Amino acid sequence: MTQASDTYWFLTPNSEFLDMHKLLSSFVCALTLAISAMTHVQAQTTFRVTTIPEEAATEQIRKFTPLATYLEKQLGMKVQFTPVTDYPAAVESLVNKKVELVWFGGLTFVQASIRSGGKVVPLAQREEDTKFQSVFIAKTNSGIKGLADMKGKFLDIVTNIDIDESVHAASSYLNSVTKSTFRTSNRDVRKLSIEKYNKPIVIDTIVEHFTDHGEWVKTLPKKAMIVLQGNDMFDVPEHVNCHRTLEEFVASCGLNNIIWSGELNLYKCTRYMAIGTT
Repeated sequence: MTQASDTYWFLTPNSEFLDMHKLLSSFVCALTLAISAMTHVQAQTTFRVTTIPEEAATEQIRKFTPLATYLEKQLGMKVQFTPVTDYPAAVESLVNKKVELVWFGGLTFVQASIRSGGKVVPLAQREEDTKFQSVFIAKTNSGIKGLADMKGKFLDIVTNIDIDESVHAASSYLNSVTKSTFRTSNRDVRKLSIEKYNKPIVIDTIVEHFTDHGEWVKTLPKKAMIVLQGNDMFDVPEHVNCHRTLEEFVASCGLNNIIWSGELNLYKCTRYMAIGTT
């Protein structure tokens, strides 16, 4: 959860809300103390909440309803959830004090913090989020052995391809603080000509959404480095290509040469990753 002047946001899982009893208890405690110190919220009859739109509005409302009911009982005031159309709208809703609580991801939290002049302070998050790591992959002849070796170096063109146009805000933000090397496209990645890129690195984190994913990977150029990620969330209707084990995932991903593979056990699922070439 975050306090930004007299606004708040709460970082919660992308799953059924009431499964997190310990986090909810800590969250309500922090929220109650914060509200008690704020005269403008005391005068309100409704506590307003939104989230970054990772799912359809109807699904967001369905998942939030149990938490809204819980918070109303704990806080003694009405809780109203209002979906927004895209990621920037969630940031602006918090910064412009149209809501008191927002579910953010990493980038949107940074954006809100910058837009608010550093007044956004995180108060709660999932335990698994503390274990997330970023990995930089460099060629063996690049001379890069650690973060210090990357100083002064810049990425080549990075193309962000996603049918969901709202995520393109990430590229816009990165271009504002770099040399504008990030491009976006909302086309189907399987219909793009990747051969035109010089030694491309293809990073695909949504293997679970495509039934023919392995066959598509086999069509990628031999010179490409390919990073794939999937999961075992069979209960999600949109997930049509899940796997029960890492071995099963690797076997179906379409890579002939596996450089590295691994898994990460998270709150609601296990994430699988494989890096290699066709």
